[in-house]
Amino acid sequence: MNKAIFFDRDGTLVKLVWRDIKNAHTAPWNREEFEVLPGVGDALQKSSNAGFKNLVISNQPDILDGFIQPEDCVYFSFYLMTTFAIEDIFESYRRGAWTYKPNPGHVDIAKEKYNLDLKMCYFVGDTWKDCVCAALRDIPYVHIGSNNPIGPVVHRSKSVAGAVDWIIADDNDEV
Repeated sequence: MNKAIFFDRDGTLVKLVWRDIKNAHTAPWNREEFEVLPGVGDALQKSSNAGFKNLVISNQPDILDGFIQPEDCVYFSFYLMTTFAIEDIFESYRRGAWTYKPNPGHVDIAKEKYNLDLKMCYFVGDTWKDCVCAALRDIPYVHIGSNNPIGPVVHRSKSVAGAVDWIIADDNDEV
């Protein structure tokens, strides 16, 4: 059985962009806005070196809403997978689908595809949807950022680097 860290993409690995039209931060909508957060590359390499599969699970409703061109979303995923130690990226576009967080469909798919022991996995994210998705499969959730998630949180961190450091230390404690 394998172990993995599930990462949310936007707000966790990639910088969010403020939208007046939505009065909220969103995923980048084009290549010019796409920016990986500081320390992400080193953190992903560190977790990979520690034996974790790095898997990204991301909701991308802005594609169906017409804000992101599909080719840009493909570019974002291609860039992440070819630049960083990421094993796979699972994206969901349709709200309410079994794979759309907080639903755990992509966790279930990844579990089968990569022969994962979910007791040896972690989930890192920045929203309540990430937290609930993790909780539905009893995966320890590490929260990035200052907002308050809904559900159980095993650790809070200001960055992915801090989250990965904590996960590696926690994983070593369990051995």
